[in-house]
Order: sequence, then structure tokens, then C-alpha cells
Amino acid sequence: MDNLTWAGALDKIKSYIFRISTPDGHGSGFQIYNSGKRCLIATALHVVKHAFDWDEPIKIKHHLSKKLLF
Repeated sequence: MDNLTWAGALDKIKSYIFRISTPDGHGSGFQIYNSGKRCLIATALHVVKHAFDWDEPIKIKHHLSKKLLF
């Protein structure tokens, strides 16, 4: 088994990292599923709870491509 460094681990996962932004704040998220048509992103509840409760927009920005979705 390879000895994985922090830099090596980041290199392996960086294509799965997202920034989650709401009118109240922001946090990180990571892709846990992708079927080609649907993608599931996990984040902490406190990142999106207020926006979800108040039906506010949530922006999702892919770390590498900088592609932005609402």
C-alpha cells in the first residue's frame, strides 16, 4: 500500500470538491454520487439550513472547473 501524503490525498479528491454559498454564508461540499444526469453533493446542515428553510438560493461552484449552478 502506498503511503499517501496530505498533498497526494488532495490531488485524488480535488475534482470532487465544491463551494456551497447562500445569502447568509458559505461552506464546502463534496460529490458523493454522479450518474451523468444527477450529482449528489454532501455538505453540513448548518451551511444550507437557513437558505433551505427560507427558500433562498443556494450556489454550488465546482472547485476545479469554476462552473457555477444555482
